[in-house]
Amino acid sequence: MSQFYSDYRWSRGEPIGESPIDDPTGKAHFRFLLVDGGVRLEQFNGAGKFVRLVHSPPDGERKSTTCETSGDCLHRVRRNEDGAVSSYEEYEWPGGSYSDDVYPKVKVFNEHGRLVARHRPEQISDSAWDIHVLDALGKPRMVLHHTNVGVSDSCTIREEWVE
Repeated sequence: MSQFYSDYRWSRGEPIGESPIDDPTGKAHFRFLLVDGGVRLEQFNGAGKFVRLVHSPPDGERKSTTCETSGDCLHRVRRNEDGAVSSYEEYEWPGGSYSDDVYPKVKVFNEHGRLVARHRPEQISDSAWDIHVLDALGKPRMVLHHTNVGVSDSCTIREEWVE
């Protein structure tokens, strides 16, 4: 079942429709679809043409998902249990090459090559980073607070969801 809204916001990791539209004909709008794993969010222009996929439920929580990172650490592919690509990530490292000392900017694409998220790192201190997770339109979804980076074998990560 589809629902149409003039805008949306994020709440605890899920898109929430704002200002419902009964008939989207002739109006720029967002379509919400209930799909396996959650809500899919699509953007349409005033002519009713698809503009972009804004959000698709992640499948990274499935136990059968595997990851492959390229040798230069510029790309990562996630695969389902059947070997099909489920998502693809591009990393932009400061200076152009991998470093243990920084977090990269990340673009996340779905299996069809459509941008669904971006990660924007911000160094807070020598041992703390915030990773701002944005959707395809640049709206904030959450912040991942990383502390004890480089201090111990594993850092501490705290999620701060956009309400």
